[in-house]
Amino acid sequence: MTLGTLCIGQTGWREGVPWGKWTVLGAIAVVGSCVYGASLASVVPGWTLGRGALWMVFSAGLAWTLLIPALWWWGPRRWIPVITACLVTMAWGEGVLALGAVLNEGVLWALGSFPRAALWNGILVAVSNGVMATVLGLRMRPLGIPWSRTLTLWMGVLNGSGAVLFWVFFQLLKLG
Repeated sequence: MTLGTLCIGQTGWREGVPWGKWTVLGAIAVVGSCVYGASLASVVPGWTLGRGALWMVFSAGLAWTLLIPALWWWGPRRWIPVITACLVTMAWGEGVLALGAVLNEGVLWALGSFPRAALWNGILVAVSNGVMATVLGLRMRPLGIPWSRTLTLWMGVLNGSGAVLFWVFFQLLKLG
Protein backbone atom coordinates (compact mmCIF):
# COMPACT_ATOMS: atom_id res chain seq x y z
CA MET A 1 0.00 0.00 0.00
CA THR A 2 1.37 3.38 -0.97
CA LEU A 3 1.01 6.63 0.95
CA GLY A 4 -1.25 7.91 -1.84
CA THR A 5 -3.59 4.95 -1.48
CA LEU A 6 -3.66 5.34 2.29
CA CYS A 7 -4.39 9.08 2.21
CA ILE A 8 -6.69 9.52 -0.76
CA GLY A 9 -7.72 6.03 -1.73
CA GLN A 10 -6.20 6.34 -5.17
CA THR A 11 -2.75 6.20 -6.70
CA GLY A 12 -2.55 9.97 -6.96
CA TRP A 13 -4.50 13.20 -6.91
CA ARG A 14 -4.62 13.51 -10.69
CA GLU A 15 -6.32 10.16 -11.17
CA GLY A 16 -8.66 10.20 -8.19
CA VAL A 17 -9.98 13.68 -7.48
CA PRO A 18 -13.45 14.39 -8.86
CA TRP A 19 -12.57 18.01 -9.67
CA GLY A 20 -15.78 18.70 -11.61
CA LYS A 21 -17.99 17.44 -8.78
CA TRP A 22 -15.95 19.29 -6.16
CA THR A 23 -16.12 22.53 -8.16
CA VAL A 24 -19.91 22.38 -8.45
CA LEU A 25 -20.43 21.40 -4.81
CA GLY A 26 -17.92 24.02 -3.62
CA ALA A 27 -19.66 26.70 -5.68
CA ILE A 28 -23.02 25.71 -4.17
CA ALA A 29 -21.51 26.04 -0.69
CA VAL A 30 -19.89 29.43 -1.29
CA VAL A 31 -22.73 31.00 -3.28
CA GLY A 32 -25.35 29.59 -0.90
CA SER A 33 -23.48 30.97 2.10
CA CYS A 34 -23.16 34.36 0.45
CA VAL A 35 -26.83 34.52 -0.51
CA TYR A 36 -28.10 33.47 2.91
CA GLY A 37 -25.59 35.71 4.70
CA ALA A 38 -26.57 38.66 2.52
CA SER A 39 -30.24 38.02 3.28
CA LEU A 40 -29.47 38.61 6.94
CA ALA A 41 -29.11 42.30 6.11
CA SER A 42 -32.91 42.31 6.20
CA VAL A 43 -32.92 40.86 9.70
CA VAL A 44 -29.89 42.25 11.56
CA PRO A 45 -30.18 46.00 12.28
CA GLY A 46 -27.36 47.98 10.66
CA TRP A 47 -26.08 44.98 8.69
CA THR A 48 -25.20 45.17 4.99
CA LEU A 49 -25.41 42.59 2.22
CA GLY A 50 -21.63 42.37 2.00
CA ARG A 51 -21.08 42.00 5.73
CA GLY A 52 -23.66 39.26 5.97
CA ALA A 53 -22.15 37.37 3.04
CA LEU A 54 -18.60 37.66 4.38
CA TRP A 55 -19.73 36.65 7.86
CA MET A 56 -21.26 33.41 6.62
CA VAL A 57 -18.52 32.47 4.16
CA PHE A 58 -15.59 33.08 6.50
CA SER A 59 -17.14 31.67 9.66
CA ALA A 60 -18.70 28.56 8.17
CA GLY A 61 -15.86 27.99 5.71
CA LEU A 62 -13.18 28.05 8.38
CA ALA A 63 -15.20 25.74 10.63
CA TRP A 64 -15.42 23.20 7.78
CA THR A 65 -11.65 23.40 7.26
CA LEU A 66 -11.34 22.15 10.84
CA LEU A 67 -13.96 19.40 10.56
CA ILE A 68 -12.55 17.84 7.37
CA PRO A 69 -9.15 16.95 8.87
CA ALA A 70 -10.84 15.76 12.09
CA LEU A 71 -13.04 13.37 10.08
CA TRP A 72 -9.96 12.20 8.17
CA TRP A 73 -8.00 11.67 11.38
CA TRP A 74 -10.72 9.69 13.15
CA GLY A 75 -12.00 8.08 9.99
CA PRO A 76 -10.87 6.25 6.88
CA ARG A 77 -7.66 8.26 6.37
CA ARG A 78 -8.65 8.86 2.76
CA TRP A 79 -9.09 12.50 1.77
CA ILE A 80 -11.21 12.17 -1.37
CA PRO A 81 -14.24 10.43 0.18
CA VAL A 82 -14.11 12.63 3.29
CA ILE A 83 -13.93 15.88 1.30
CA THR A 84 -16.65 14.66 -1.07
CA ALA A 85 -18.92 13.73 1.86
CA CYS A 86 -18.40 17.18 3.39
CA LEU A 87 -19.06 19.02 0.13
CA VAL A 88 -22.26 17.04 -0.47
CA THR A 89 -23.30 17.82 3.11
CA MET A 90 -22.63 21.53 2.63
CA ALA A 91 -24.73 21.56 -0.56
CA TRP A 92 -27.70 20.06 1.30
CA GLY A 93 -27.38 22.61 4.09
CA GLU A 94 -27.10 25.49 1.67
CA GLY A 95 -30.23 24.26 -0.07
CA VAL A 96 -32.14 24.72 3.18
CA LEU A 97 -30.52 28.12 3.82
CA ALA A 98 -31.20 29.27 0.23
CA LEU A 99 -34.88 28.73 0.85
CA GLY A 100 -34.47 30.73 4.04
CA ALA A 101 -32.79 33.55 2.15
CA VAL A 102 -35.76 33.79 -0.20
CA LEU A 103 -38.16 33.78 2.74
CA ASN A 104 -36.23 36.29 4.88
CA GLU A 105 -37.81 39.33 3.24
CA GLY A 106 -41.31 37.93 3.58
CA VAL A 107 -40.75 36.70 7.12
CA LEU A 108 -39.40 40.04 8.26
CA TRP A 109 -42.38 41.79 6.71
CA ALA A 110 -44.86 39.29 8.19
CA LEU A 111 -43.29 39.10 11.64
CA GLY A 112 -42.64 42.80 11.85
CA SER A 113 -39.85 42.76 14.42
CA PHE A 114 -36.21 41.82 14.75
CA PRO A 115 -36.67 39.36 17.68
CA ARG A 116 -39.25 37.34 15.76
CA ALA A 117 -37.18 37.36 12.57
CA ALA A 118 -34.12 36.33 14.58
CA LEU A 119 -36.10 33.43 16.06
CA TRP A 120 -37.17 32.39 12.54
CA ASN A 121 -33.55 32.41 11.38
CA GLY A 122 -32.45 30.47 14.45
CA ILE A 123 -35.01 27.77 13.63
CA LEU A 124 -33.90 27.78 10.00
CA VAL A 125 -30.24 27.33 10.95
CA ALA A 126 -31.19 24.53 13.35
CA VAL A 127 -33.09 22.72 10.57
CA SER A 128 -30.15 23.19 8.20
CA ASN A 129 -27.79 21.89 10.89
CA GLY A 130 -29.97 18.82 11.43
CA VAL A 131 -30.17 18.10 7.71
CA MET A 132 -26.41 18.44 7.32
CA ALA A 133 -25.61 16.28 10.37
CA THR A 134 -27.89 13.57 8.99
CA VAL A 135 -26.41 13.72 5.50
CA LEU A 136 -22.86 13.65 6.84
CA GLY A 137 -23.67 10.71 9.12
CA LEU A 138 -25.14 8.81 6.18
CA ARG A 139 -22.12 9.61 3.98
CA MET A 140 -19.50 8.73 6.62
CA ARG A 141 -21.04 5.46 7.81
CA PRO A 142 -19.99 3.47 4.70
CA LEU A 143 -16.48 4.85 5.24
CA GLY A 144 -16.35 3.19 8.64
CA ILE A 145 -17.11 6.16 10.86
CA PRO A 146 -20.01 5.35 13.19
CA TRP A 147 -22.84 7.83 13.71
CA SER A 148 -21.72 8.53 17.26
CA ARG A 149 -18.25 9.62 16.16
CA THR A 150 -19.53 11.67 13.23
CA LEU A 151 -22.04 13.49 15.42
CA THR A 152 -19.48 14.03 18.18
CA LEU A 153 -17.07 15.60 15.70
CA TRP A 154 -19.96 17.55 14.16
CA MET A 155 -20.99 19.06 17.47
CA GLY A 156 -17.50 19.54 18.93
CA VAL A 157 -15.44 20.58 15.95
CA LEU A 158 -17.84 22.12 13.44
CA ASN A 159 -20.45 23.64 15.72
CA GLY A 160 -17.96 24.48 18.46
CA SER A 161 -15.48 26.22 16.21
CA GLY A 162 -18.32 27.66 14.14
CA ALA A 163 -19.85 29.35 17.18
CA VAL A 164 -16.53 30.92 18.09
CA LEU A 165 -15.80 31.97 14.49
CA PHE A 166 -19.28 33.43 13.99
CA TRP A 167 -18.82 35.53 17.14
CA VAL A 168 -15.28 36.64 16.17
CA PHE A 169 -16.22 37.61 12.62
CA PHE A 170 -19.40 39.31 13.80
CA GLN A 171 -17.29 41.50 16.09
CA LEU A 172 -14.73 42.21 13.35
CA LEU A 173 -17.36 43.05 10.75
CA LYS A 174 -19.20 45.36 13.15
CA LEU A 175 -16.04 47.42 13.38
CA GLY A 176 -15.58 47.64 9.59
